[in-house]
Amino acid sequence: MLTRIASLPLRYKMILPTWLISTFLVFIVGVGTILILTHYQKKALDTRVTILTQGVANTLQAALMFDDNLSAEQQLSNLSFDPDILAAVVDDAEVAELAKILRLPAGCRWQFETVLCDDIVIERQAQSIRLGEENLGELRVWVSHERLMLEQRQMWIVLFSTSLFLSLFAWRFAKVMHSLIVMPLNSLHQSMQQVIEEGIRQRELPVSQNDELGKLTNCFNVMVASLVERERELSKALEQLEGKNRYIIRALDVMEKGILVVSPSLDVIYSNPFADNQIQNLKMSRDARTLLESRFNPRVGIENIVSAITNQNIVESVELHQHQSDRRYMVSCHPLESEAHALVQFEDFTDRYVSEQRRSLIELVFEQNMDAMLVLDRHGMVSMMNTSAGNWFGSIQSFTEIRLQNKDRISRNDIKRLLIKERIENHIDIDLLSGRRIPCHVQVRALKSQKGRVEAILVTLRDLTHEQELQRLNYQVSHDVLTGLSNRTAALQILKEKHMAHRDQWVLFIDLDGFKAINDKFGHATGDELLRIVANRLKEGAPTYSLVSRLSGDEFLIGLEEDGKLDIHLERLLYLLKTPIVIDGHHCHVSASIGVVAWKKESKTPLTLVVTAADQAMYQAKRAGKNQFYLAKEV
Repeated sequence: MLTRIASLPLRYKMILPTWLISTFLVFIVGVGTILILTHYQKKALDTRVTILTQGVANTLQAALMFDDNLSAEQQLSNLSFDPDILAAVVDDAEVAELAKILRLPAGCRWQFETVLCDDIVIERQAQSIRLGEENLGELRVWVSHERLMLEQRQMWIVLFSTSLFLSLFAWRFAKVMHSLIVMPLNSLHQSMQQVIEEGIRQRELPVSQNDELGKLTNCFNVMVASLVERERELSKALEQLEGKNRYIIRALDVMEKGILVVSPSLDVIYSNPFADNQIQNLKMSRDARTLLESRFNPRVGIENIVSAITNQNIVESVELHQHQSDRRYMVSCHPLESEAHALVQFEDFTDRYVSEQRRSLIELVFEQNMDAMLVLDRHGMVSMMNTSAGNWFGSIQSFTEIRLQNKDRISRNDIKRLLIKERIENHIDIDLLSGRRIPCHVQVRALKSQKGRVEAILVTLRDLTHEQELQRLNYQVSHDVLTGLSNRTAALQILKEKHMAHRDQWVLFIDLDGFKAINDKFGHATGDELLRIVANRLKEGAPTYSLVSRLSGDEFLIGLEEDGKLDIHLERLLYLLKTPIVIDGHHCHVSASIGVVAWKKESKTPLTLVVTAADQAMYQAKRAGKNQFYLAKEV
C-alpha cells in the first residue's frame, strides 16, 4: 500500500493530503467547538435558573408563613423575566399548591401536576424554602431547552457550511501550491538534463531560461570563475604566511608569560620581552641551564625542565623560586612538532599562591575555631560547618534543626535587621546533641557580594559557660552576699577610679541606730532581712549611678558625685531609713547616723583617711542624738 502511494505522481501526493488534512482538521475542530459551547451554554442556563429560583425562594418565606397566595404569585411573576422558564409552582410544607404561573407554548400542557411537551425538551428544578431549620415549602420550576437546541442546530449548519467552503478553498490552495512548486521542479529537471548532455564539455554552462534553474546555473558559472580567482589568491596567501608569523611573534611579545624557544642543545633561540625582563642574563648567556640556575631554585626542578628539553618530553607545573626574592613561577615545557625545539613557558603565580595560602589559613582558622561556625545559604540550609559545630549539633541540614528556646527564635524583624545592618548579635540558650544546655553569644552576619546581594549567612556561636562562671565568681568577690551591694574592696576601688577621673565626691559613712536591739530581740533572720530592706532603701534614696556598698554588719558606705543637692539627698536617705519596717509581723524601727566628708578631685588625701574621717563624723552624728548627719571639714 505504501509502495503504491509512493509511486503516485507528485501532484496527487501534494493535493490530496493537503485537502484531506485541512478538511479533517476543520471538521474535528468544529465538532469539538460545538460540543464545548453546548456544554457551557447548558451549564450557564442551569446556573442562571438556579440563581433566579434561589432569589425568588428567599422572597417566598413570608408568603408561605401566612398562606398569602397573592403575594406568592407576585413573587413568582419575577421568574417570567427569563424566557426559558415555562412554569413555576410553590407548594407549602404539606405539598399543597399555594401559587403557580404558566407560560406554556404550543405543544405543551399542564397535566398531572407537571408540564408535558411533544417536541420540546424540558427540565424540572426544585428549590427548598427554609426559615432557619424549618422547611416552609418547595419551589418547582420547568425550564425549556428549545432555544438551546435551536442554537445547537444553527452551529451545526454553520459548521457544515464552513467545512464545505474551507474544503473547496484547501483544494484550490493545493492546486496553486502544485503550480508554484512542482512545475519549477520539472523545469529544473529538464535544465539539468541539458547541462549533462550539452554543457559538460564547456567551461561555462549555458543559461537557457531566466527562471530558478537559470539563476542556479548562473551561480554555478560564477562559482567556477571564483575558483579560478582563488587559485591566484593562494600564492598571495603563502606570501602572507610569513606576515602572520611576524604577527604571532608580536603577540608573544606582549604576553604576561615568559616564553623561551630552546633547542635540544639548550640554546635559547627566542625569548619574549617578559622572559628578558625576568631572566636578566639573557644578553650575557644563551644557555638555558645556566640562565635558569642563575635566577631560580630548586635545582631538582631545573633538572626536570632541562631533561624535558633534551628528551622532547612534556613537563607540566614545575614550581621554581626566584633567588633573593619571594616570587614564585610555574614552569612548563612542550616539544614543538615542526622542529626539534621545546617551548618553555613560565608564569609568575606569586599573587595566586599568596591568595591560596590566605584561603587555606582562613579555612584552617574556620575549622579549628573553638566557636561553632555555620555557613547558611539564602534558604537557611547549612552549606558548611566547622568541627566545633559538628561536635555540638551533629550532622544537620538546616539551621532550624538547632534546638533553641522559644524566646530565642529568630524572628522576621531579626532578619530585616540583618539585611539592613549586615550583623545581629544576641545571647541565647542552646541544647547540644549531648543533651546539655549552654548559654551562647550568637553573631549572625550577612555575607554580601560586590553588588550588595546576600550570598550566604555566617552564624558564630560562642559558649559563654566559662565566661558566665567567671562573672559569677567576680561578682561574689566584689559584692556582699547578703544584700547584693558592693563590698568594701569593690567600693574603695570604685571611689578611687572616680577620683582619678577628676570627679568631686561626697563620702557617706552610715551606721544604723537600733539595729543591735532588733537583731537580739527578733533573731538573726529578721536582722538579715532588715539589712536587705535597708540596702534597697539606700539604693532607692541615692541618686542614679551612685555607689552604694556595705562595709560590715550594719555599716554602709555611699559615694555621691557633687551635684549641688547634698542636703536633699541626705534628708531623703534619713527619711527612708527611719520609716518603720514590718518583717513577719514584727515592727522594726531603725534610723541612721551619717558621717559626710568631701573628697575633692584635686585632693591628695588617701582614701583610707577620707573613710576614717567619715567614720568619725558618723560618731559625731550619734553623739548629737542619732537620726541625723554630720558634715565634717575637708580632710
